[in-house]
Amino acid sequence: MPTVRAAITAFLVGSCLAIAVPTESADAALTPIVRAGSASVVEGHESKRTIRVPVTLDVPATTTVTVQYSLVGTTATPGLFGDAATAADFKDSTGTITFKAGIVSRFVNVSIYGDTRTEGDETVEVVLHSPAGGAVLGDASGIAEILDDENTPGTVASLGDVTIDEGDNSARSATFALTLSRPAPGTTVTYRIVAGTATGGWSGTGPVPDNADIGDRNGVTKTIVFSTSAVIKPIKVNIAADLSPEPDEVYSVEIVAVTGSATAGRHGIGTIVNADPSSVTAPNFGPSSEPIGSVEPGSTLVGCGQATTRIVVATSIHLDPACTYTRGLEIHASNVTVDCRGAHLVKDFAFNTNHGILIEAPTTTALHDITVRNCIVEDFNNNLRITRTGFKSLAVGSEYANAYADITIENNSFIDSRNSGVFIDGFVTDITFVDNLVTGAGNVGVYLEAGSKDNVLARNVVTNNGWEDIVNGPVQFDLGGIIIEYLSTGREGIAVDGSRNNAIHDNYVADNAAGGIFLYKNCGENASEPGHWVRNYGATDNIVRHNVIANGPNGIWVGSRASQNQYFMDCSDTPIVDVPGSLQRIYLDPAERNVVEYNHVSGFTNAIRVEADDTMVRGNVIVGGQRGVLVGTKYRTESLSLPVTNVTVTRNTTTGTTAPYEWVWGKGIVTFTSNNANGTTGALTAGTPPTLDPFLFVIGFV
Repeated sequence: MPTVRAAITAFLVGSCLAIAVPTESADAALTPIVRAGSASVVEGHESKRTIRVPVTLDVPATTTVTVQYSLVGTTATPGLFGDAATAADFKDSTGTITFKAGIVSRFVNVSIYGDTRTEGDETVEVVLHSPAGGAVLGDASGIAEILDDENTPGTVASLGDVTIDEGDNSARSATFALTLSRPAPGTTVTYRIVAGTATGGWSGTGPVPDNADIGDRNGVTKTIVFSTSAVIKPIKVNIAADLSPEPDEVYSVEIVAVTGSATAGRHGIGTIVNADPSSVTAPNFGPSSEPIGSVEPGSTLVGCGQATTRIVVATSIHLDPACTYTRGLEIHASNVTVDCRGAHLVKDFAFNTNHGILIEAPTTTALHDITVRNCIVEDFNNNLRITRTGFKSLAVGSEYANAYADITIENNSFIDSRNSGVFIDGFVTDITFVDNLVTGAGNVGVYLEAGSKDNVLARNVVTNNGWEDIVNGPVQFDLGGIIIEYLSTGREGIAVDGSRNNAIHDNYVADNAAGGIFLYKNCGENASEPGHWVRNYGATDNIVRHNVIANGPNGIWVGSRASQNQYFMDCSDTPIVDVPGSLQRIYLDPAERNVVEYNHVSGFTNAIRVEADDTMVRGNVIVGGQRGVLVGTKYRTESLSLPVTNVTVTRNTTTGTTAPYEWVWGKGIVTFTSNNANGTTGALTAGTPPTLDPFLFVIGFV
């Protein structure tokens, strides 16, 4: 852990009260995740054929969802059919995939060219981006594989492979390509589906039997006839969706017999990728061990001769990985890429350099199209800060004029920041923060400041942050003749402080001092100090999805400041409790309409805490700990008779949790359906109010 360092921010805790107002409400819409699969086709010796790469939603959307795609030839060459100069393998393309309401499965069609060149198997990457319609990206990269068959003489009937996401609650189909290496009219191919490690026993139509994974047609064979000059035919295998934690499963489509002039070639292998929360583990997240991508054309090398100066970036640059850059860098221009290529940026403490990487422009300038990748940044106050000069003075309603767009931070390591590791400042938008490591920050690992919105945090590792905000104690001090004591509790991995419309998914968040992911509204602290600004927005409309969160006091906490006495915070908001002489000052904590779904949460005193209205808690897997899902808030319930309301808790699972599902301090409108509690049907019960765990310090009277 980092060296202990005190950050004195205090508040009080008071008594507890529980009342009951049981009612129910309707369920809310699911939030789809878009994922790309993979498929392969035997190339053939002539003509064109198509690889159909599956693109799926894990759950059906209620409105139209779109996602953009492009193709990248990783080992295959794009070009025109028959172009001898380029020896092209496939046709390059971009486009839009559209899922109408209720549809969960579509395809990207990759057109490939048959030839007689011996060149080995080749691949094309299908890259998904820019989802719209309420969906978020999961696995954004799919593979179309061209299987070389020049070593197979004659006319051969062969099958490609397919990998597809299982989904959560709607069946989909995997489409295998049965191909002939050249036309052979009259050829018939008989095949069967073999369940393998998947479970069969389903005809593929009608109700799905318990535990069935695929429609294997109960082992019955089927025959396909090539009656014309066609060289490719589809074979569909229906896949059953579920929420059961299980490993990926493999089955096969096997050629049983071929008649005519063709012979039997390879079988097809199908893989069902299980994306349920408990299947996700830490090694799937974070930066690659090697730099990703290649140096941008026209990029300028900033070498060791500038390693001890502050680098101001105006055009695309790349660094020398043999150098250590001690003054960091700053970006004030659009259309630039900073590619560190694995170089280290390590603070020289002889200089007062606060930010390892600073991205900043005036509020009159809309920065856009910036990429920062492959950097290792250590020891700065913030290893990364993205801000807008003068944002605190923006008038309500004009905060997002000249908003930032298309800023990508990828494959970086941010290590041992003195304060928050990564700070995304007020009214900053459209940041894609993916495949990064944030560890050892003295304060919060990743901080989304009030007013920021429309950002994506995905596939990051956020660990061991917030430990410097701990004070060994309790420590006593005299406040006007009253002796009180405080004991700090550290900070969380990811703070969503009045930040909206963010997608936080597929991250590994573990071993942070106060817990995992907290959503709350800053009360406008330090109101009497210069530079204060009013926070007008709550932490609303965020999606916290499919993360692995481990170890600490609180896993995911929605409305984490609702039950905090913030008397010493000097806030500009109007308190709901402010009794003269009581040393109590309580504020509302707007954190509504957040979705917490399909996360794996383990090793916490309180796995998921809900202290804000209109929260969806769905499909989470909770392992161990004292409390699983805890709904309720203290002061708002006591003072305003407004318990937490319109909360949905559905399809969650606990294992080895002492109190799986509880409400405290008063029960509002809660829909509670289809939850599993340690192997039995779950129930939402009245619980004992927990010890109030403030975000920095616990205070008590002596």
